[in-house]
Amino acid sequence: MEVIWGVENIRRSYRGLVLTPGSFDGIHIGHQKVIRMVVERARRIKGTSMVLTFHPHPRRILKPENNLPFLTSTEHKLRLVEGFGVRTCLVVNFNKRFSRISARDFVIEILCRQLKVKEVLAGSNYLFGRGREGDMSFLKQMGKQYGFRVKPLRPLVRKGQVLSSTRIRQLIQEGLLSEAEQLLGRPYSILGRVIRGKKVSRCIGYPTANIKSGGEMVPPEGAYAAWVKWDGNILPAVLGIVNAEEGVIEAHLFDFQKDLYGLQLEIIFIERMRGRKFFSNREEARRQIEGDGRRAREILSRNPLYRDSIP
Repeated sequence: MEVIWGVENIRRSYRGLVLTPGSFDGIHIGHQKVIRMVVERARRIKGTSMVLTFHPHPRRILKPENNLPFLTSTEHKLRLVEGFGVRTCLVVNFNKRFSRISARDFVIEILCRQLKVKEVLAGSNYLFGRGREGDMSFLKQMGKQYGFRVKPLRPLVRKGQVLSSTRIRQLIQEGLLSEAEQLLGRPYSILGRVIRGKKVSRCIGYPTANIKSGGEMVPPEGAYAAWVKWDGNILPAVLGIVNAEEGVIEAHLFDFQKDLYGLQLEIIFIERMRGRKFFSNREEARRQIEGDGRRAREILSRNPLYRDSIP
């Protein structure tokens, strides 16, 4: 997949460009539906499929005081988008200056003049431009005026609620991973890098890789059964999260002793087994972690990813 970092780096025109714009945090099943339709439509007209997204997430600029954690970093989002066969992804640098662009100028300057878009697909509730002034009705009017097709799509509804990234964040914050998985269309996962730890777990016979989240939402404190992936490898693991706000996860990879320091890993959360516990001594902690490990192995042995794991 071609990735264009910034509107100023668009160097060529694209034949029959079919595009969907949005933040796409989480790439949930609603996002996936739109992206698949874009890819299929571009294939039918022998054109080019494109996802237009933003870095950083607009809320980081417009409402920085919220300090809202997100489901997917830009890097993670690009990995997921590529998996759907998208030809090109345009990552727009979202800053204060860009936030002041009117909806009309966004359409004329970016969609028409620079991209020469042929078709735009987006949810019927999509809003864009300065102060979110543009909606799909406005976009359709602009399409008629400037010669591109606009297809609004109904938002997906699950259990009486419109599917949204906000709803998925709430589920993850509550530790309801299976419910979040249903809306994501995949187990929740984050990217993180292995950092130096205090080696406390090693002292009780359970060495861990300390993984620092790259800004993606970390589930609440407790113990989890999970898979850990990197460079084509996938291993079963039991995770410990002591302080979700710090974004550090302790991962004990079963039957694996190599040093992973500095590597970027993907942590795939399968099940939260318990909340956080406090121990009076190391032996008590060792017994609990040993039990967590047995339970995690049993949970993961039933998981579809098991057949792809390394012995």
